[in-house]
Amino acid sequence: MKRTLKIVGLFLLALVIIAVVVYLALPKGPRDPMAFDDPYHQDRPMVEASDYAAAAGTPWATQVAIDILEQGGNAYDATTAALLMLNVTHGEAASFPSIAPLMIYDAGTGQVRSYVGAGVAPQAATIDYFAEQGFKTMPDFDIRAQLVPASPDVIVALLQDYGTMSFAEVSASAIRMAREGFPAHEVMIHNMDLSLGERLGYCLVLMPYNCQVYLHGEWWRPFQHADRVTMPDLADTLEALAEAEQQVLAAGKSREEGLQAVRDYFYQGPLAEAIVAYHAESGGLIDAADLAGYSGYWEEPIRAAYGEYTIYVNGTWTQGIVLPMALHNLEGIDLESMGHNAPEYVHTVVQAIELAQADRDAYVADPAFVDVPVDILLSADYGASRQKLMSD
Repeated sequence: MKRTLKIVGLFLLALVIIAVVVYLALPKGPRDPMAFDDPYHQDRPMVEASDYAAAAGTPWATQVAIDILEQGGNAYDATTAALLMLNVTHGEAASFPSIAPLMIYDAGTGQVRSYVGAGVAPQAATIDYFAEQGFKTMPDFDIRAQLVPASPDVIVALLQDYGTMSFAEVSASAIRMAREGFPAHEVMIHNMDLSLGERLGYCLVLMPYNCQVYLHGEWWRPFQHADRVTMPDLADTLEALAEAEQQVLAAGKSREEGLQAVRDYFYQGPLAEAIVAYHAESGGLIDAADLAGYSGYWEEPIRAAYGEYTIYVNGTWTQGIVLPMALHNLEGIDLESMGHNAPEYVHTVVQAIELAQADRDAYVADPAFVDVPVDILLSADYGASRQKLMSD
């Protein structure tokens, strides 16, 4: 018996040694590095402009917004193009079929509007369902926790109501970038900084498709700065949406009808069918009725005052209200006299934010289901009462 155990032990040790040797021999460096002067944490000159400006989360998204403006598009066309480029170049944090909270200021009318750009839960995703499955909270890394995609609806609504260009025009640069690739930037590196064990779980268990997209299925190779990232499947998806629009336009129909064809292709056409099939195969909950019946909508934003300023935020389906709540907690405090980022300043501001976050956790929720006491939370009296809990 002892001899058998010894042989088994030696065999397992040999396997471990072989695995370590193989792992060490596998390539760890970049696959296809690109020349890239990453602007992250670099000093940059202040830009002055008289006609227009753009700012976005990656340099490519900012550039495409500027390009659209120079081509004669308006701010809403540029915004959509930038969002689609972010879906490519910051896709690990902002994927295309995801959420897109939106707020706009219409300089022509002076109106501020909010669009509800967060998808709803599938009809089958009830509290009773999850309780029966043994969950006390929503499960992490589980397809059953997915919302119905909102971003395509937001994009079409913005272009139909305010834009001037076609989906094909505003998506062209994102499609090209997704095919040709871009260098992995510092923020993406941070988000994808997975240990060897995490990469194994990510690739072999949790998200094998995502692993193929970002790591080419090579769990042993870390994500590399400035390495080329391509997303051919996303390029195909956006191209199919653009083609659906162009077929409608070629038939002599209107721009609005072309954009509706984009939306229909996603929520009722081939993409919807693919989503439903995947959920059916993978134990998900989204069905055809969930997709076909989904629609976001315009709403009046939450409005609050802080000194001479008027603050607008999305409704309580987001956590945007935390900003004016924190400012109300600071009303009347002379922050300027403390010195910017001085210890007293930081201590005071952090307390105001912490109290606002606590109120968020206690009171803020989807207004379609919960009566959120917005007027009380944003009242001067309530802010003063919270301020009394702050210490020097």
